Amino acid sequence: DLYLRASADTLWFAETSGAIERSGRAQPPSLAIGADGDAFARALAARLSAFARSHRLLALMRALETAAPASLQASVAIDQHGRRPEAQPCGPASRQPPAGSKPLAQVAAENGGVAKLRHCDVVYVTVRNEGNSAVDMTPLYFDRDFGISYLESGELEGIRIPAGGEHTYIAPIS
Repeated sequence: DLYLRASADTLWFAETSGAIERSGRAQPPSLAIGADGDAFARALAARLSAFARSHRLLALMRALETAAPASLQASVAIDQHGRRPEAQPCGPASRQPPAGSKPLAQVAAENGGVAKLRHCDVVYVTVRNEGNSAVDMTPLYFDRDFGISYLESGELEGIRIPAGGEHTYIAPIS
């Protein structure tokens, strides 16, 4: 669900109906409400369209989830060691989860059941194909602004995972 919250100059797209943060990384996606009503209407339509598109794709993915081969096994690890103040750029991410990375379930448990990611965290999704034939993958990333992008920063590697093979997809959080 999406809750629209407005002030005199900003419209926020919140996930809850409660209080919202109005600055920093905890602030939900927003649009500036300007004097040009037509420009605001176009920007609002584009943002709501992106929201609808991401939710339709998620619904389709959930429906197809039961059709995924049982031979595919996935694990998620999160590296929180590179955290820096938001004004500083993040360092490069390694290709594999470094020692000390935590499983997704542990990160979620430490934060009341929700995996809260911060600036310079790196998410590693490792998919193993334990079957006898190759499997084609389309790893997608849904960002907080309802954008959909390819998980590997535009690189077209790891789409096909051979029988007995695995690939780790990387999602640096900036």
